[in-house]
Amino acid sequence: MAGSIQQGSTLNVIWAGKRTGVPDKDPSFRGIWFLRKAGNGGWDCIPAGATGNATFFPDLSLPVSVSSLPEALQYDANTTALADKIVLEMAGGIPRANSTAILGVVSDMNTPGVLQVFRYLATSQSMDQKLVGLTGLVRCGEAGGLLSVEALSGSLEDGIPGADMMASAIALFRNTDPVGVASLGRMATSSSGSGSSVIQAAAARALVAIHSATAVPWLGLLLSSASTDMQIYGAQGLSYFANGVGIPTPQNSAQLSYMNQRQPSIYRTSETDQAIGYKLGQPGPFVQFWQAWWGQHPELHPAPTQTP
Repeated sequence: MAGSIQQGSTLNVIWAGKRTGVPDKDPSFRGIWFLRKAGNGGWDCIPAGATGNATFFPDLSLPVSVSSLPEALQYDANTTALADKIVLEMAGGIPRANSTAILGVVSDMNTPGVLQVFRYLATSQSMDQKLVGLTGLVRCGEAGGLLSVEALSGSLEDGIPGADMMASAIALFRNTDPVGVASLGRMATSSSGSGSSVIQAAAARALVAIHSATAVPWLGLLLSSASTDMQIYGAQGLSYFANGVGIPTPQNSAQLSYMNQRQPSIYRTSETDQAIGYKLGQPGPFVQFWQAWWGQHPELHPAPTQTP
């Protein structure tokens, strides 16, 4: 508890214009409620992590464990930031809580406590919790998290709960660590016939965004894919690399400002400048240009590592 309220106090809490028993159906329930002093001397209850105008939020409060935290979630109360304490206590409340709620609560946080929670969940025997933990690690740019996802990717077939959630995190991976890039490359170019096509496409999109020197051989492999979409990804990534285009981030993606954040590139020419994009529905010339360009630059073709 933070603030001046004494433990054991009874509070008059108003939520959504109604008196709310917090809680009255399960006295053993423990959780964190966020309260704000109201003008009438009572307290307003603020939903923990919900938006919109709905009159009921399932995540009104954040559940916490009824017992001591597992060793992997324990923290120093004197040195741990309040936000990290909340996330760690919430993780201790699983499986009573829906573990996916943690992803919404932490949003874009990348703090020691958040990483501690995701690493804890990633080791869970529950596949649902494991996927939440790995999704969180990938969202935080952890190359090790990608390697673990890669090991599971064969079982993440389309339609499996968690595959889409994981794919969204992979597509936004921006860490240029060669270990993570190689993992993305293997997932994007997998020809085993198993696993999720959305995971494969997400890994390809991440390679396009990163387009580092270590990503280039993988992008070249995509040019010879049987999938037109994958060929387009390969061509896009190579066009960004050759023209020194910056890496898109959540901050600059919407305005496409990264397209103007150029770095010097020995591969940039007037021809490559004209071949960064393609007309919708007409990918043929775009892909063919970069296939020809790729053939003219064998120095960029070193064989990518095929095993982690």
